[in-house]
Amino acid sequence: MRRVLVASVLILGLGGAAVPAEASSDSDALPEGKGRELVFGICNGCHSVKLVAQQGMTRPKWDQTLKWMVNQQGMPELPRDMRNAILDYLSTHFGPERDRANGSSAETGGGLSPYNTMQPMQPGQ
Repeated sequence: MRRVLVASVLILGLGGAAVPAEASSDSDALPEGKGRELVFGICNGCHSVKLVAQQGMTRPKWDQTLKWMVNQQGMPELPRDMRNAILDYLSTHFGPERDRANGSSAETGGGLSPYNTMQPMQPGQ
């Protein structure tokens, strides 16, 4: 199912497509901005975008997380322009600056993600 959604997003490109009305409660976690629909379409295929909204990572940490999802979780590799658009959106709206305002630690790179201080869990852990 997740591969079908990602493939559909890749084919359609979500060029300006609106987030479906039935998904609005989950998509409310994503602020308006360029790349919002793309992030919703790609991320929501595997997990809630509310999980994304809880993070506060730098662009390199977001990039590392996407690599982990491809290498360890079976997410299809994204085209470079799509990946950059996603990284732009995530680092703009869910970067460490947002978390510093909410009281999180800047020393760990910001955010609540376990990727800030430890390696992702491997199968069987």
